[in-house]
Amino acid sequence: AVCTPPLASLQACGAQAALPPATLECSHAQGQEAVLQMLPAEAKAITLPREGEAFDLGRAHQHGFFEQLLRAEPSWLAFISRSHCRVTVLPQATCSGTAEGTAWKGCMLKVENLSANVVLVGGKHLARGHSDIIVEGGSLGFVARGPSDVVGTETEFLRFALRGPSRLPTENTTLIRL
Repeated sequence: AVCTPPLASLQACGAQAALPPATLECSHAQGQEAVLQMLPAEAKAITLPREGEAFDLGRAHQHGFFEQLLRAEPSWLAFISRSHCRVTVLPQATCSGTAEGTAWKGCMLKVENLSANVVLVGGKHLARGHSDIIVEGGSLGFVARGPSDVVGTETEFLRFALRGPSRLPTENTTLIRL
């Protein structure tokens, strides 16, 4: 079971010792499936700030980053706002009470949608002005209705996975310093 405690209980946990930064690592880019693994590291992941710090995610803040990921199908760029989301790295919390009775501890990210374009947080739609939490291993997706999509359906054209600070980078991991 995934533990996603309410924000109030996260704030009550207090700050943990400083750890290396977490990342949002691209796991899907529309039209780039075949070459995503061959892209240089700086083209696939965003290094997140330290706990408690917030930053904006969007075309105005990560210049050229989204363009590189979507170069095979650049029409999707129209659905990424200049300031699309505000993300905040939350203090790591320990949650017990999982089905196995063991404690879970991992990286968590608060995502606030600043855009009229919907995003997916952990597979759930997040509308403008709303926020939700991603736990380590969870996803942040960018979606839009494409020209060939049936009314009422969408294409997830970009997806990022939250990787915690305990995860060591591999040779395929790309980091962008903010």
